[in-house]
Amino acid sequence: ALAQYDYLRVVGVAGPGDPLANPQTFDFLSEVRRRWPDLLLCLSTNGLYLPKYIDRLCECGLTHLTVTINAVDPKIAGYIVQWVTGEDQALIGRQAGQRLTEAQLAGVARAVQSGLQVKINSVLIPGINSDHLPEVARVVHELGAHLMNVIPLLPRAGFAQLERPSPADVAQVRKACAAYMPMMYHCRQCRADAMGLLIDDMTVERCSAQSNLTPALTACGGS
Repeated sequence: ALAQYDYLRVVGVAGPGDPLANPQTFDFLSEVRRRWPDLLLCLSTNGLYLPKYIDRLCECGLTHLTVTINAVDPKIAGYIVQWVTGEDQALIGRQAGQRLTEAQLAGVARAVQSGLQVKINSVLIPGINSDHLPEVARVVHELGAHLMNVIPLLPRAGFAQLERPSPADVAQVRKACAAYMPMMYHCRQCRADAMGLLIDDMTVERCSAQSNLTPALTACGGS
């Protein structure tokens, strides 16, 4: 890819699953840093293991971090996630939400303190966190995150019965969140398989398939 597109500047890792659950993630980041020290390294995570691995990520040369935070209220977070890894068993409900939100917020705080550029992804889930996302924006702003992206839900699995938020719905929530955080507007839907450049002067109304492409080997909102 670099031989074909010499303008690429960012390598982003967004999977498989959560990258911090895969030991290969750290090997990959370290190897990219060794071979191409001028490339920026970005990682996207749900943040559950972030406090545990933030120092290791910095040692690998990570520069940008995206954390998906859909709620900072444990009750709401516990409704969104099916379960969360616990010490001895899987946690569900409010306990799951508590563990997840505590880890996410502690991880974001440590990442900011470590000098990383931290972006927050939040999935807009109608009727569940629509009114809560401005509070997410306020909290992450206080922690020092530098950018936020509100992404419309793709109705799947436990939320398959919900309707996908309209562009007007997304715009309304983004406007409310913008009172606290700078917003990202050019991303129509996050992807983990994109390569290329953003289109200049892209707006929400003019989004096309190409609007998902970042100057990276893999899409990562931190770039």
